[in-house]
Amino acid sequence: MRSFTRVAFVLALAAPSLTTAQPTPVSDWPIEPGSRVRIVSPILGNRYVTGHVLAATRDTLVFRAVKDSASTTITTPNIVRIDIARGTHTNTARFAFGGVLIGALLGAAIGGATSKTSCTNCLDYTQGATALGYGLLGGLVGGFAGAALGNRPTETWVPVTLPAR
Repeated sequence: MRSFTRVAFVLALAAPSLTTAQPTPVSDWPIEPGSRVRIVSPILGNRYVTGHVLAATRDTLVFRAVKDSASTTITTPNIVRIDIARGTHTNTARFAFGGVLIGALLGAAIGGATSKTSCTNCLDYTQGATALGYGLLGGLVGGFAGAALGNRPTETWVPVTLPAR
């Protein structure tokens, strides 16, 4: 019991540490002109707006949205959040794992529901074997489908630490 408690405490202390999936904020202020960013600001409607930085100083950012021809000047107190693009990544493994789970569950349910037992008053494993077979087949198909869906590249966004206001 004591060893279990110790392991639980060690895991609880290790859990809050950052993993590779959680990008740490970068201190890239002022942001280089030409950088692709997404900004949340009341000036832009309190939603993410993606675009490029035209210029940045200690207290202002000149920004042009992707679908806009005019630039917008935003002061740093009006920036709620700003993220900078740092390349692309795919979600192949995550989608494949989800596809395996969903496909196996659906396949097992369909296999168990469509299986016919040959006798009514005996020990028959036909339904379980059919559910297992359909579950394996569904997991295989779901894994391939998930991997195909997750293979699309998406941008990696890293939060930028704003200068002291």
